[in-house]
Amino acid sequence: NSFVGITASIIQSLRAVEIDQEIPLILPEIYARKTWADPVLGGKFGLTAQSVTLLREDDSKFSRFGLVADWNNEWILRNGLIVGAFAGVEANSYYTENIAGSTDGTQSEVVPTASLDVRWPLSRQNGRVTHVIEPRVQMVWSPKDARSNFNEDSLQVEFDETNLFSTSRFPGFDASERGLRTNIGVSYTRYDPLGWSYGLTLGRVLRQVDLNQFGAGTGLDGVNSDYVSAINAAFGNKFYFTNRTLFDDDFNVGKNEMQLDMNFNRVSAQASYVWLEQDVVAGASDRTHEASLGLQYRYDDYWTF
Repeated sequence: NSFVGITASIIQSLRAVEIDQEIPLILPEIYARKTWADPVLGGKFGLTAQSVTLLREDDSKFSRFGLVADWNNEWILRNGLIVGAFAGVEANSYYTENIAGSTDGTQSEVVPTASLDVRWPLSRQNGRVTHVIEPRVQMVWSPKDARSNFNEDSLQVEFDETNLFSTSRFPGFDASERGLRTNIGVSYTRYDPLGWSYGLTLGRVLRQVDLNQFGAGTGLDGVNSDYVSAINAAFGNKFYFTNRTLFDDDFNVGKNEMQLDMNFNRVSAQASYVWLEQDVVAGASDRTHEASLGLQYRYDDYWTF
């Protein structure tokens, strides 16, 4: 399997608080990835190449070129345990010019990462309904030394059930999660052949040492992260509801997000609400409330309004 993407973009903001001269021109951004089966150890090898150049009106320039090589595999044991392993090495080279807080010139860095993952899906049939409980533990290691490069693409960090068992919660290539940490969680799902399904996920991150990589509003700060929980309900592809919450040991909520999707033949609707605690590190100094509503009409296989 392989994928190649090349993009370029320019953004004109409509917000009065944002300065267009500080928003970079992306020219270009290149991403390519190829995976293939490992004939010796089993599993899959992956190779990623990526590059980006950012230009601003103040004549500042940021360029990055990097390679990522990784391997992963899973084994199903006789008692039903599923054991997974991952190993990867990321190498990046950066060039900066006229950027405040950064030294002009080129710097490079190599970051290895390894993880071991154990999960045990347990199922029980009760009439026509199937109940599945899956506890999971993942241990991840990478060097704890802080990266010295300028960070352009990993300022805003999301923490929810989709990346609870990721080797890094940073979304881009300019930052990566460091140190020894353990991701733990449990999920429950109820399947009904009539169409309804329900689910619950709960988990958190435990670290050996807090390396101060994350702001307070992310839920990932401290030696132990906040708890991440997710509740969802679905009826086929007609109805889907999910609620995601971050809360600490004292049950103080740092984030709450609800989303509802409904499909009625040619008409579909989406509604969402997000409440976020302030995150000074990411530039959000106030609590945030956001609500959105979307409506789509599918005219035919080619046109959607």
